Amino acid sequence: MGIVLSVVGLLVYPKEASDGIRAGLSIIGSDILPSLFPFMVVSSYVADNSFIQKLGALTDKFTKKVLRTNGFSLIAFLLGIMGGYPVGAKTIRDYYVAGKLTQNEAERLFYWCINPSPAFTITAVGLLMMGSIQTGGIIYLSCILASITIGFFCRFLNDDTVVNKIDFTVPEKSENSFVKSVSSGTEAMLGICGWVLIFSAFSSVISALPLNEAVKLFIKSVCEVTTGCNTAIESRLPVAVVTAVVGFGGFAVICQINSFASVCNVKPSRLICSRVINSSISVVYYSLITKIFPQYTQAAVVIGTNENSFILYKSIPVTILLLMMCVLLILEVDNRKKVW
Repeated sequence: MGIVLSVVGLLVYPKEASDGIRAGLSIIGSDILPSLFPFMVVSSYVADNSFIQKLGALTDKFTKKVLRTNGFSLIAFLLGIMGGYPVGAKTIRDYYVAGKLTQNEAERLFYWCINPSPAFTITAVGLLMMGSIQTGGIIYLSCILASITIGFFCRFLNDDTVVNKIDFTVPEKSENSFVKSVSSGTEAMLGICGWVLIFSAFSSVISALPLNEAVKLFIKSVCEVTTGCNTAIESRLPVAVVTAVVGFGGFAVICQINSFASVCNVKPSRLICSRVINSSISVVYYSLITKIFPQYTQAAVVIGTNENSFILYKSIPVTILLLMMCVLLILEVDNRKKVW
């Protein structure tokens, strides 16, 4: 059904689809390639770097005790928060293929090591879109704290029946290691850019459809994160909505990281569920941080016009209760062994 609707949309609204592709190319050229491609290359190259390996070895005991995974999880997390959503996913995939992570460890890492980069959140969203580096920094911090929270709760999904003996010995770099890293980064970027173009065209077609403005706004916000943030800001929605969009990442990002997650046998439904929970917790942290720093005000999230709108009332206790229910839902996944 989705394919049929997409074909019909392209036939009925070819100009809008073309405009969306042009907008997607602009996003790729101005935001994605400059901020993401270098990190995709570097992450491939430094994953087996001696310093990184030593860091993994030094933090191994800590991560096993707190997160119930080995020290490579911290490396994936750090590369993810520096390079952005796909960098963390690619690092997890690479370590899993190399035998440094079990399937259970890799799956849990996909729930919390997928994060926005500071270049995107602080510079692109905060400074360029909103005119405030401080606001971008608070959004970024909220998303990182949300991921750490999820990572702690994911420890209860640990599977003790499978244990990897991890070797932190650093292999010697071959002369063409950097060449392979560039090739690997380029290949990953092609897939990422493809998804951005598809969802940009889809968002443009959605704008032309005779739908309620609130529905259009919601669809565009969850499709592609850059377009979603820009749409929410242009619609003068509260910063909490922008935080939710960044925390979720959009279906374009989910499709990008799913190509890596599928190698680790992570189900797309669980991946989507983890992104929704990440988005919700990010909003909670944003609310708490703005209470500590009241100069960054927070309002109820209102979507739509006064005549046709719905409100997500900001209630911390209720929100936390709902999040705990979501955590319990994730804990019901059919792992071979669950620990509470």
